[in-house]
Amino acid sequence: MGLTILETVANPYTTVLGPKKYAATRINFAQSFNGVGWILGPIIGGAFFYSTQGVGSRSAATLYSYMVVAIIVLVMAVIFYLQRFLI
Repeated sequence: MGLTILETVANPYTTVLGPKKYAATRINFAQSFNGVGWILGPIIGGAFFYSTQGVGSRSAATLYSYMVVAIIVLVMAVIFYLQRFLI
C-alpha cells in the first residue's frame, strides 16, 4: 500500500512543491528514504515485537505499537489539515 501511495500521490505532488528545475532532486531525495525504511522497518519492528523486556507481553507490544502509529498518523493529519498548500 505504501508504494502505491508513493507512486500515485506523493511523486506528482513532490514535483509541484517547489521550483520545476529541482523536481527530480526532490523526488530522488524523498524516495531515498524508502530503501532505508525497507531495511530498518523490519529490524526495529522485530526488536520491538519480539522483545521480552519492558512491555510485559507480546500482545501489549503489539497494542502499543499500533497506538504509536495511530498517534503519529493523527498528528500528521492535523498538520496537513492546518497547512495551507499553494499549488
